[in-house]
Amino acid sequence: MGMLSPAEDDKAGSLATFKRSSPGYEVTDNSELFSISLDVAGFKPDEIDIGLKAGGQLLSITGHHKEEGEGRTYESRFQQNFSLDPSIVTDELTANFKDNKLIVSAPRNMKQLPENRKIPVQMLEGGAKQDEVKHDKIEAKTEVPKEEEATE
Repeated sequence: MGMLSPAEDDKAGSLATFKRSSPGYEVTDNSELFSISLDVAGFKPDEIDIGLKAGGQLLSITGHHKEEGEGRTYESRFQQNFSLDPSIVTDELTANFKDNKLIVSAPRNMKQLPENRKIPVQMLEGGAKQDEVKHDKIEAKTEVPKEEEATE
């Protein structure tokens, strides 16, 4: 597997992917607002996708820019994920694009944070299996359903 010389590369045409590290970003995080400002120079708003994953706990931002010219195609991609804490009101997330910056923000509601609680550690008895552990003082035993016999 050899690489093409510049002359052969020009004859064949090529797909050049410019690797780009994740865009630079700045996070504003206080008791009232959560905001992320990303430097997305070279990308247009319609080349950027923003979504929530993991039950709304992960903000995912991806970009894909493609240019064609002089027999070549150039691509640039990025993906950046941000963990969101429960105080961020994800239903009110907004995204704005201005001056090569993407700003994603949402208000915070400190009242919706779950209370801290301690989880007790239980000692399993010698022969107890994990599926026989008592949960919330209700004894639970998991049974695996038997496979039904195949009938022809």
